[in-house]
Amino acid sequence: MAKCGVLQVPGRFALALSAMTGWRRLGLAFGAGVMASLALPPLYWVFLLWPAFAVFFWLLDGCGRFRAALVGWFFGFGFSVAGLYWVGSSFLVDAEKFAVLMPFAVAGLAAVMALFTAGVTYLTALSGLTGLQRIFFFTAAWLFADWVRSWLFTGFPWNFLGTVWGFSDAMLQLAALGGVWALTLVTVLAAAVPSLLRDAASKPLTTGALVLIPQMLLLAVWAGGELRLSAAPALGESVVEGQRFRIVQPAIAQKEKWIRNLRLEHVKTQMNMTLWEG
Repeated sequence: MAKCGVLQVPGRFALALSAMTGWRRLGLAFGAGVMASLALPPLYWVFLLWPAFAVFFWLLDGCGRFRAALVGWFFGFGFSVAGLYWVGSSFLVDAEKFAVLMPFAVAGLAAVMALFTAGVTYLTALSGLTGLQRIFFFTAAWLFADWVRSWLFTGFPWNFLGTVWGFSDAMLQLAALGGVWALTLVTVLAAAVPSLLRDAASKPLTTGALVLIPQMLLLAVWAGGELRLSAAPALGESVVEGQRFRIVQPAIAQKEKWIRNLRLEHVKTQMNMTLWEG
């Protein structure tokens, strides 16, 4: 009985969330988006993606396509407004003139980015799919939306969910095969499937397997990355004879970057950094 009661908890929680209406539903969607953004650099709190996406999916349960788009927009707005806070730093270079514009710039950009998430949830609701099929469709739609925003209107290639693995060299090895898109694919899929725990009480074995398999896929990506790294040449060894590369980062302070009489000095700094010594 105790075991059965534990398995019923996700279902009860999912039912309570799907029954929410009005600003409570939208506010929680916003909060789930903020939670998901904490997985991005520099925090890398990847573990928060799982509860964030579970709550997100349960809030979408029972929504028609237009309400689903609204829930998706609030999730995307929370994700972007928290994840794009750094955009506002440019307004502090001349704070006296521009600081007042910072919240409007960040919120405005986040509002536009949230339209992509709204499109994903709209299409997912329109598909009429349920269960694992809905998660597959949602993952594909999310990946497509990320790809579109990477080039539309010159593109905005930041805050892809694949970047949450930036702290792990092993996980990043998958990018050699499929770029950030492959990492985003496995991440969204793994984070979304725990929403199926809603049915854990009635189908414990099936649900458990469906939730576990994508997590094992993440583990396989990590293991494959570790294997690839172990076969890499030792640091400092010449892979291509006669070829040497240097990447420089002058780290010029933002407030000094565009001062006219410092331009020549900036160029000299970067040229000196490219000189090969030894």
